[in-house]
Amino acid sequence: MALSSESSRQAGQLFFLKSADARRMEAAEEYGGLRYAQAIKRLHPDLGSAWEEICGGHMAFVARRSPIGRAHGLGFAGKVTPQDIEQVEKFYFDRESDAQVDVSPYADPSLFESLNQRGFQVAEFNQTLARWLQPDHSKWGF
Repeated sequence: MALSSESSRQAGQLFFLKSADARRMEAAEEYGGLRYAQAIKRLHPDLGSAWEEICGGHMAFVARRSPIGRAHGLGFAGKVTPQDIEQVEKFYFDRESDAQVDVSPYADPSLFESLNQRGFQVAEFNQTLARWLQPDHSKWGF
């Protein structure tokens, strides 16, 4: 049994995220990479930074061997096809970079099916913990 978000906020108990909550959290990382790629493009146009929208998310490329540059947010806006994943591959391979896709368990299941069909493998799992903050939490340094 899951508590509603409102009762969880009041009681300080665990709560379960909805897809919209997960998308907002995914967007925080997505837009950081996207805005970084856009800034690098202005400052160093010779590096070939680029970005494109795809399947409700974005692909971002900053420079070869940069730790920033992967696809985020795919599958939150609906189905993802193997052809969409081919587009991701082309975007990165044309820039001589590995194609990497961050995924969320809240994404449409077609994302996982399409990645599997194209031979993608899980490289890592990331966990995000969340907590509702109350006004009196400021005394704890939050």
